[in-house]
Amino acid sequence: MVRTLSGAEFNAEVAEIRSVIVNEVNELGETAVFTAAEKGHVEVVKVLLPYTTKEGIAAKNRSGFDALHIAASKGHQAIVQILLDHDPVLSKTVAQSNATPLVSAASRGHINVVNELLSKDSSLLEISRSNGKNALHLAARQGHVDIVKTLLDKDPQLARRTDKKGQTALHMAVKGISCEVVKLLLQADAATVMLPDKFGNTALHVATRKKRSEVYHSFIVPPLYRYKPTYLLHCSD
Repeated sequence: MVRTLSGAEFNAEVAEIRSVIVNEVNELGETAVFTAAEKGHVEVVKVLLPYTTKEGIAAKNRSGFDALHIAASKGHQAIVQILLDHDPVLSKTVAQSNATPLVSAASRGHINVVNELLSKDSSLLEISRSNGKNALHLAARQGHVDIVKTLLDKDPQLARRTDKKGQTALHMAVKGISCEVVKLLLQADAATVMLPDKFGNTALHVATRKKRSEVYHSFIVPPLYRYKPTYLLHCSD
């Protein structure tokens, strides 16, 4: 004889089945909430989140991204906010090469996501990739002016942080094409123009090697030794 489930038992069984389905991973290691976060489906994330376990939310795909990290890298600020409100610890998860959600968002130019992450935990600025590059290094290299300004406003000392090659964000900036980023970095700490990397190269060496004439003009407008940002008049985008 088949026993009839009580209302409470039925609800418990449905909840268990729902949890199994929602937290199932595909061959790429992705859960349903991960896919919704990646695609920017805010309402779907809201529906799935109550049924997603802590392990399901933190689950990483083959590339080492969890739901928060993929949302940050795609620039989905609303989803980042929802996930951080649900579990603030997610902000410090790392993907391959020790990349944090902040590093990924900064390198891709997602200023709203950067602001959201820093509003929850400014200590994220201290976490670098395995090669020593932090969010400022990567934003400077890509020429993301607004993000560079935001990061420097949070911590001007970031301008002096070096990666494992001994390079500062200024070294990275002169490899790019944004003179505005170069200006911001020199305004934060003009003396970085004289800091050599582990191979003895200053930012001017790097700019010259890369033939960034629009950038290295900013270093040679006299008098260089005073390190004053007002001498960057020849640096224009």
